[in-house]
Order: sequence, then structure tokens, then C-alpha cells
Amino acid sequence: MDERWDVVVVGAGPAGCAAAALLAARGRRVLLLDRGPVPHPRLCTHAIMPAGLPVLAAMGVLDEVEAAGAQRWWGVRLSVNGVRLEAPLPHGWCEYPYGLSLRRHLLDPILLGAVRRHPVAEVRLGWCAEALLGHDGTVTGVRARGLDGETRRIGARLVVAADGRRSRLARLARLPERLLPNRHTALIAYLDGVPREERPRLEGFYDRGRSASMLPADAGLRVAGVMVSPERWPRAEWGERMLAELCRYPGLRERLRHARLVTRPVPVRGLRNVLRRTTRPGFAAIGDAATQTDPAFGQGISWALRAGNRLAEAAHAALAAGDGPVTLPPRIAWEPVFLPLFFGISLLSAVPPGSLLEQAIMASAAGSPLTVPMLRLALGLAVRPRPAPALSTAAAWLRGAFAP
Repeated sequence: MDERWDVVVVGAGPAGCAAAALLAARGRRVLLLDRGPVPHPRLCTHAIMPAGLPVLAAMGVLDEVEAAGAQRWWGVRLSVNGVRLEAPLPHGWCEYPYGLSLRRHLLDPILLGAVRRHPVAEVRLGWCAEALLGHDGTVTGVRARGLDGETRRIGARLVVAADGRRSRLARLARLPERLLPNRHTALIAYLDGVPREERPRLEGFYDRGRSASMLPADAGLRVAGVMVSPERWPRAEWGERMLAELCRYPGLRERLRHARLVTRPVPVRGLRNVLRRTTRPGFAAIGDAATQTDPAFGQGISWALRAGNRLAEAAHAALAAGDGPVTLPPRIAWEPVFLPLFFGISLLSAVPPGSLLEQAIMASAAGSPLTVPMLRLALGLAVRPRPAPALSTAAAWLRGAFAP
């Protein structure tokens, strides 16, 4: 080996930065690699659920995230066939009564700074982990190549794959996985000129087979999404047609009278729901490298932060217990409530958009007195770091029944 570390983390997104920063804070020597620049150029929902905020606080960056202009939001507002449904964030279920949204070009450098401030950690950008090193099924390091072509064999007691949806390392590690369909395709873009609210909410709209979303972001922007197959519209007309589609929904036409798209619409398609076994000896996967869900539900950043935190806790204890490669529990990145949420999201995203089945489900939801209580329960599961004992028991059963 050319060098050795306690832990090598590959991928400097929210999951990788959380794991690296929190391990370094515990005194572990950590090397963080990323093949590209930071910030990563990307458009996403930006929603950080309240349960993700304690992780930012533990990393020492929560105040910095808010100072960068992060927008607080306070619940969910839905319009289903003209029926308005609202659910605030459940009071007392979590430490913070609000969520945050901050665009990734502002958030990612803050998270990376949380790693760099620790003298036992090192960050190398422009380095690609090309291969796993090891023997007899145990991972002992990575072979990485820099932008200048230099290749290094880097040893570690634990290699952490946090390299995203198309994780090279998860494929190389041959982690068992389950693939579930996601029939949703959409166009998303930043929207400006929407009147500001004192307490904005995550908003979703459904009108007899058509659906859209509008989520708060920093600087007064909204992340707007329209559920449509991009092939239906000429590319040159995406922006115009997307704004016109948003104005179709009850209550939005007046609010969007002065609105305009400030970025080109980006197509989102082919993002399957993926569930992987997350560990093997000397190796663990977290974030999108371990689990992927429909991004329309806004869980990605929060799950990534919390998975990084859980891994840091478990890896620190395992590193202290011996001298060789670390073996972590097979589903260390999952929380007890994860599987019910994962399969719930997967079920909803498997229903064909605009189908008679979807329309029947949504019409029933619009007229049912149980919809708001169920929405509050789902929102509570999404924001609560640790579930009630009964939910833990149910989640444990689901984990054993459905996990790969």
C-alpha cells in the first residue's frame, strides 16, 4: 500500500461528508475522495427534513447553513382535485419544528468544510476510486487515480461508498440489491417571482391525472416540478409549457402571475427505487449508493445525513474493538422506520401517472376524512429520528421479511 488510513470515504455529497466529518470528530484518520469538483452541479428538491438537522448540528454547520440563507419550511400543503389538505410538522416529534432548503451549490461547500476543519481528515478532489483492493472477500482499500494520472493504492480498515446513484464501488462490491420500478418522469426548474409566505410549506398538486409540485428554496426561489413525459413537448418549448401547466392548478394561476423560470427545465426519468445490502467485510455503502427512492418525495438529503451519522457511530465503535478490517452490521445505514417509508414511496411511484388506478386512489384520498391524519402520520415517520417502540417492532418485521 502507498498509504494507510482508518477510513476511506468515496463521495463528497451529504452522506460522505457527514460520515467523514463525524468520524474525524471522534479522532479517526479519514481520507475523503471525490472524482469531481465540489459543489456538485445539480438540481434537486433541496429539502432537509427536521430529523436531518441534528446531524448538521453535530457536524458543527447548522448555524452556517442557516446563515447561508437556508429557507425554513413548516409542513406540507396538498391540493387534490381542488380539495386543499394541510399537515404541519408534528409538534414534539423531533428536536426542530421546521425543515430547511438550501441549493446544493451553497450546501455542499459547507458540508465539505466540516470535514476539512479536522486535522486528522484529508480531502482530495479530482480523485476517482477505480477498484477495490482486498482478499478472500474482505475489502482492505481502494486503487485511486488523480486528474494528473497518478495512481495510488490506499489501504483502510473500512472503505465507505458514498458515490451516488450510479455507485461504481457498490457494483464492484457486488452488494445484493432489490430494484423496484418508478414510473414517474418529470421536468423540474427553479421558479422566481412567487409571492413569499411567512411559513412556506412543501406543496403538491393533483388534478384528475395531472400532478405537479412546488418546494421552497433559498433566495425566494421555488423548485417547481411537473409530472410529464419530456418527449411529449418539443425541447424548445419546455419552459413555456411547464409554466403554463403549473398555472392549470386551482389557486396557482394568481400566485404565478408574475413568476418566471430562471433555469432551463431538467428532465428526471429512469430513477428506480433501489435497496441494497449495505455492508461486507471492510466495506459499507451509504446514501444513494445504498438506497434510492423517487426524488419527488424529498427524502434523499435527510436520509444521506442520517446514514452518515449512523455509520460514523458504528464504525468508531468497531474500529476501537480491534486492529483489522471492520465488519459492520449488514443494514447499518437503515433506521427502523426506513423500510416502511421506502416501500410506501416505491408503491406510490409504481402506479402509472394519470392511470385510472391513480385517479381512483387520489379521488378517494380527496374525499376521505382519514387522509389528513394519515398524511400527518407519514410526515411524522419522515421527520422523527427514532420511532415509537410499536413502530420499531413493525419495522423490524418488515426488515426481516423484505430486506435483500
